[in-house]
Amino acid sequence: MISNPQVSPVIIAYDSIIKMIADGRLKPGMHLPTIDLAKGFGMSRTPVIEALKKLENEDVVVFRSGNGAWLANPTTNEVRDLYFLRKELEVLALKLSIDNIKSTDLIEMRKYAYLEIEYINLGDKVSTFKAGLDFHKELHSHCTNKYLVNCINRTLSTIFAYLVMLD
Repeated sequence: MISNPQVSPVIIAYDSIIKMIADGRLKPGMHLPTIDLAKGFGMSRTPVIEALKKLENEDVVVFRSGNGAWLANPTTNEVRDLYFLRKELEVLALKLSIDNIKSTDLIEMRKYAYLEIEYINLGDKVSTFKAGLDFHKELHSHCTNKYLVNCINRTLSTIFAYLVMLD
């Protein structure tokens, strides 16, 4: 693993786990041994455990008492429920922030939409989902209700991971 001194090891571990999910090396319901992951990433177990905890907060990883970390195995209904929740939360955020959105913000959102189409055409699943994620984050970035924004961000992160897992 090539390290970047400006990027925290937790972020590197987190991104690496997401990439392994996207590449199909980690499958839904699979055990995630921290020692093996840490060796594979060329780092200690601590950042891997922290990355797994972050993924647990996003409902992507489940810790089983005395049995370690496991990749979630989301159902179609769970993904559908998340989309419903995201839609409702984003409508509310948009209502609260519509007066703060400028034409330059719309241009930025259009850029992410075009990037998403470009990545779809290239067959780059992870970049496609990331561009969509960036679009939605820009959409609600002008909302001043930090609690609403936190809920949306958590929901978006979970949807992103589930979509990558479900292929």
